[in-house]
Amino acid sequence: MMNSFALLGIFNILIYLGLVVFGIYAVITMLNLMRERNETLKQIRDELSEMK
Repeated sequence: MMNSFALLGIFNILIYLGLVVFGIYAVITMLNLMRERNETLKQIRDELSEMK
């Protein structure tokens, strides 16, 4: 009986850690996508300013 509670506790900790890792991964991915978008917009801005 006690072993099942220990396994349940470990399982809950693993789920929590998985959610934290996924959250960090999602934030880093979003920041990288935003950075790439900004670089693309800067390139478009530079090309438009060269056309004037």
